Amino acid sequence: MSTPEPVRSPQAPPKALMRLALLGSALLVLLGGGAFYLASQTSNRNGPAAPEISLTVTSTQCQPNELTVSAGLVRFNIANQSDRALEWEILDGVMVVAERENIAPGLTASLLPRLSPGTYAITCGLLSNPRGTLTVTANGDAQAAGPDLIAFIGPLAEMQVTLRQDAVDLAGAANALARAIEAGDLPAAQAAYRVVSAAYRRVEPAARRFADLGSAINATATYFAKREADPQFSGLHRIEYGLFQTGSTAGLEPVASKLLADIDMLGQRFATLKPTPGLLAGNAADYLSSLSETTIPTGEEFYAGNDLGNFSAALDGVEKNIALLRPLSANTAGAESAAMDTALADARQALERLAANNSYPDYRTVSAADRSALAETFGALAGSLRSLNNRIGLGEAQA
Repeated sequence: MSTPEPVRSPQAPPKALMRLALLGSALLVLLGGGAFYLASQTSNRNGPAAPEISLTVTSTQCQPNELTVSAGLVRFNIANQSDRALEWEILDGVMVVAERENIAPGLTASLLPRLSPGTYAITCGLLSNPRGTLTVTANGDAQAAGPDLIAFIGPLAEMQVTLRQDAVDLAGAANALARAIEAGDLPAAQAAYRVVSAAYRRVEPAARRFADLGSAINATATYFAKREADPQFSGLHRIEYGLFQTGSTAGLEPVASKLLADIDMLGQRFATLKPTPGLLAGNAADYLSSLSETTIPTGEEFYAGNDLGNFSAALDGVEKNIALLRPLSANTAGAESAAMDTALADARQALERLAANNSYPDYRTVSAADRSALAETFGALAGSLRSLNNRIGLGEAQA
């Protein structure tokens, strides 16, 4: 179940030196003040019940598509009146503020974000649908004091270093995939695809916050009007479709080139990202919830069936976040930290129980019962991360 190291240039500096350089630059960015400003905006978590907003999403639009709410907690009840599963997101530019994924046709799902004043975009089902507008007005609520932020300088700098190094690894894997596609070597391209797909899962907790790049790199055919035949269908899953469903590298060179460009842009955004303390556990918890509620039950690698390997890579990425949290929770959240470690071990064991002969089977052969059991462990890990985040004073409300 181990994955080969992505190909790197022989002129690349040693990883230890690269990490030192990245750590130094990350500290400079964090000490610049932007991260502290964002981190200090910790809302008061006590108060009246959140107001509720109901809306519907059809095959073409949101109803209503213009909303105005007061800052703070707001519960959105999203009814899917289309013929396929969809997602609903709140976007600040390209950044995902909050989202609810894979809402089944005919069902209603809730989202309970804590919103700051501003004007946001809202997605309305398919990626080709027009976006709506969400206006959040100031309400004058007092702000609660946050935790001592000095303790977070080191972990946040290390988080930046990790993201930037993982982006380098992802770019190397994507380059190897592009070379195999260009050479028309189907077996090599299929093997390289599995490496780059797993490498993306390690950075996905942070990458999925960039709505444009998350869609460009990892959107499945489900989110396009004509599915696999849609000209906008691109990225990892378009390459997966070509390599594993049609069994050919034909026509994939421009798709691989665009994927490389999008991954390069992701690395650039990671380089300038100013992470806040709440994201140390928040990104990972949101990602694990998404896997538990949507991806694990249905699968995502519809043509390659490599989902279990990707879930293992996702845990690798989450475990890096957990390592950053341990020093912060040692004295103040011992019980929550221990529960988090137990939940992580349970998720690992649930994956290993599905392995055979030191490899993972095609996910399409995994039973619904086994998928449900695996999803439960990932959901439990998400819950333990949120509990820890709340215990150290950085939690955000969840639906």
